[in-house]
Amino acid sequence: MRLSLAILLILFGLRFPAAAEPLRVSVAEDAVTLRLADKRIVLLDGLLAPDADDDGERSEADKIAAAALARLIESAVGQTVRLNALLEAPDRWNRIPADVHLQNSNVWLQERMLQEGLARIGPCPLGGPERLKMLRAAEASARTARRGLWRIGAYQIRDAMKPIKARGFVLVEGIPLESGGGRSVRYLNFAKDWRQDFTLRATKAVARRLDKANLGFDAVVERKLLVRGWLVWRNGPMLDINCPQQIEALDP
Repeated sequence: MRLSLAILLILFGLRFPAAAEPLRVSVAEDAVTLRLADKRIVLLDGLLAPDADDDGERSEADKIAAAALARLIESAVGQTVRLNALLEAPDRWNRIPADVHLQNSNVWLQERMLQEGLARIGPCPLGGPERLKMLRAAEASARTARRGLWRIGAYQIRDAMKPIKARGFVLVEGIPLESGGGRSVRYLNFAKDWRQDFTLRATKAVARRLDKANLGFDAVVERKLLVRGWLVWRNGPMLDINCPQQIEALDP
């Protein structure tokens, strides 16, 4: 059965915009999400915005969360942008994960937000290794200069060998001492007492992806790592690893 011209036009209208197509931003839904004038919603993929609850009852995270939203509004709302969509279909929340560049200045919004310390890299950014490298460089520049959220204790990198009392999304640095686990789950322990130490956990399927990325748990023992993710408590602090992007090897 042939589709009518009207249906074809509707289907075409639902497709993602081409990378070079200029589009106007009408609203910043939050510090990582934009609504376009044509009602489509765009996610600044790779970013995790600060949240008012990141530091519990204290006010520092409230202020940096408000600053991040204000900066995105100032940078993007009312402006024309170019999108580079990173998936062929919207995500489960009907958002377009994309790189967003300002049309007039060619500023990459993800890079700006990270460099100014108004966002962190989330756990599993889309795109290839070169994109991840640029995101990490932008975040590292803000950490080194202690800009934005990196001045606040709740966001500081945790030492894997010291007690971790943080909550939520964390960055942890350390040198793992041993790997273990069985057929279904793998573990990477940062101390000898696995009942209390900081640990990474990965399913068998994720472990295969780590191996392909040269970040398998056996391969990174005694290497200095920076890892990120959502903290859980299972015989001490633990991060579930769902993608290779969560693990960054800091040694050569």
